[in-house]
Amino acid sequence: MKFLTAARRVLIRACVFYTVLITAAYFLGASVNAAWLPAAPTVVSLLLFSLWLGLSREFLASDLLTAPIRVILHFLATFLVFYLTFLTLGGYLKNGGSLFTAAAVYVFVYAVCAVVVLLWRWLTAEAATKAKPYQSLFAAREDKREGSYTPQFADDRKERGK
Repeated sequence: MKFLTAARRVLIRACVFYTVLITAAYFLGASVNAAWLPAAPTVVSLLLFSLWLGLSREFLASDLLTAPIRVILHFLATFLVFYLTFLTLGGYLKNGGSLFTAAAVYVFVYAVCAVVVLLWRWLTAEAATKAKPYQSLFAAREDKREGSYTPQFADDRKERGK
């Protein structure tokens, strides 16, 4: 059952990424230059890239690793698939300048998205902690020692545990 819920999460994220990417690609093609309209290989590349982004998002949700390691693994995984799908299939390997420019744009977009997400999490985390009711850090300890502590100046026998 866990596999099905994880696969559903990945597919939903991939659909969202794909919708945003394909809309941006068609918008750029329609507004900038008609030659930029995505062809069939580009559409398939966007689909594969979206699926990999949805899958690599699971790195960020893992509690097994620290946050910086998760972000580094996510960046490496997404950059690898970006390299394979767009730079190799897109023909950027023929020209070193195009390769460097595409990689630099990807790193810049990833950094901007990471800063926006971290800023959003930082702003919402403070609001979430303020909305939580106060819970004593020592409440669990007090519950465990409830029967073991007897006040020194207890008035009745029930308080002293007798």
